[in-house]
Amino acid sequence: MDQPQNRKTQVEQPVQQSHTEEPQSAEPAASNADVANSNTYTTTTTEVPTFSAPTVTDERIEVSYPSSVANDQIVHHLSYTVSYNDKYEQPDWVFYLLTRAMVNGSEKRGEKFLPDPDVKLATAVTTDYSKSGYDRGHLCPSADVRHDATAQSETFYMSNISPQEPNFNRGVWKKLEELVRQFVLTHDSLYIVTGPVLKDKLKHIGKRNKVAVPEQFYKIIYTPKNGGHMIGFLMPNKGSNKKLSTFIVSVDEIESVTGLNFFSDAPNEADLESKLGNVLWWQQCD
Repeated sequence: MDQPQNRKTQVEQPVQQSHTEEPQSAEPAASNADVANSNTYTTTTTEVPTFSAPTVTDERIEVSYPSSVANDQIVHHLSYTVSYNDKYEQPDWVFYLLTRAMVNGSEKRGEKFLPDPDVKLATAVTTDYSKSGYDRGHLCPSADVRHDATAQSETFYMSNISPQEPNFNRGVWKKLEELVRQFVLTHDSLYIVTGPVLKDKLKHIGKRNKVAVPEQFYKIIYTPKNGGHMIGFLMPNKGSNKKLSTFIVSVDEIESVTGLNFFSDAPNEADLESKLGNVLWWQQCD
């Protein structure tokens, strides 16, 4: 049962600083709005805190969080940071360092979806998804966080969840998450940022809250090794039998559709973000 929420109190921004889903009910979804193509929220240009990863054992850099959307709340958990968008009742982005140790941990998968207690305006609740036809889709996958019991349970906070079409969540999105875990076995540590593409006039679900249903999701993977490498994926929120390489795009393209800025202080940022990544390189390089 979801915990009672205190809705819509004043936001205070904190200054301090995971996916294979269990099947959800797949009844027809509620639709409250038609799809449109405008992205009307704005990003801020204020100073963004940096994330210095304490568990990195190879090349170390300080990485800035993605740019913030106006009125988002930045919330820090043990293994990920989220920029929660109360307007759409889900994150604009989830950012985390993924390490080999996290993936190779032995903690069991969590079971209970919960409102995030650290989000001041309160998150969506799990019953907003009930009988909607959409899965509660993890952004930081629970299977990425196997090293710590508390961190594992935090991946089930609703601030880390977005509505995903079941054949997408359990199919091509799951395959992408598994591929990332293959990457980290080679690279030892990777910076990950992932999220929905949010804009006005999306379809909504939810009885207590209006949760927007994204049409697309993105994932960006970055390593500073060997001069730095990035790869980005942009995927429609629907099932697909296409190869994952079909969905590779430049990070510049993801920035264009989201209005966000990623890895702004990475060396060679402009060069890295303008190129398409290469799956074979990520799988095979040392």
